[in-house]
Formats: sequence, structure tokens, C-alpha cells
Amino acid sequence: MNAERFRRDLELAMARYDERDENGKVIQEHVFWNDDASNRVLVIENVELPDNINQDHTNVRIPVPSNLYDPVADGQYYFYRDIYIDPGLKVFDPAEKKFVTIPLYGDRPRRRTGDDGWRYISIHPPRADEHTTVLDYLRMLQVYLASCLKYNYRRFY
Repeated sequence: MNAERFRRDLELAMARYDERDENGKVIQEHVFWNDDASNRVLVIENVELPDNINQDHTNVRIPVPSNLYDPVADGQYYFYRDIYIDPGLKVFDPAEKKFVTIPLYGDRPRRRTGDDGWRYISIHPPRADEHTTVLDYLRMLQVYLASCLKYNYRRFY
């Protein structure tokens, strides 16, 4: 794992999600990092959600791969691959005129430990480049949630 780039991710996430007073002092942390080598994970609270979701915000849990930001080839780097969200989130289905379960790959139990209280989403973006950060990954989550019914992802489940 490229520790320098991951530290940048932590700094960007803390700047974006930690609550600060008018002097810039942190009054409420919303970004947490577990550096246990067997279970590296980043948790970010209060991530904004698109309007078609039944809640305004969610907490996310992002497993941190051991090869995060290691070079692959041609200026590309390994990136985040999995994300967990609050299990009660639902998406509004205009055809059914109600909130429905978000169509997700991986509704089956995960083989990884520590997933209680979370719902898995498989968001596998292309490789990162030198400018890609965890904030880009969170935007990918928002785009997926905003459009998950538009492209009829349910046909795969």
C-alpha cells in the first residue's frame, strides 16, 4: 500500500466530513481508520446520498486493500474495490411508486469477517490514476445509487 497516498485520502476525508467550529478546530470526528493488518478498514460517517434514497446520509465502511495505490502499469494504480453501507437504505422506484431494496451485487453473505450491520455493494471502478482519491470513490457510490434502477440492474439478481 502506498502509505503517502492513503494518508492524503485520510486528510481529504477528514477535511470533508469531520465537523469543525468557526476556528477550524474539529468538534466531531466522522472519519475512522483501523490499521489492523488483517482487517484494514476506513469508516466515514454522514456521507451524503442522492435524493432518490430514503435517507439523506449513510455511514460507509471501505476495506483498504493491501495493494492500494501500488502501481499496475501505464500510470495506473490499484484502487478501492468494495464498500459497505447502512443496511436499511432503499431507492425510490418510480414504476412501483415506493422505496425498494437497492439492487446490489453480493446480497449473499460475505466471506470476510466483521461485516455485521453493513450491506455490501460491489463498486469496481477502473484503476486509479495519480489524481484519484477516496472522495472519487464516494462519488462513484453516489452515482451508482442515483442510477441503479435507471439501467435495470435488478435483472442480474
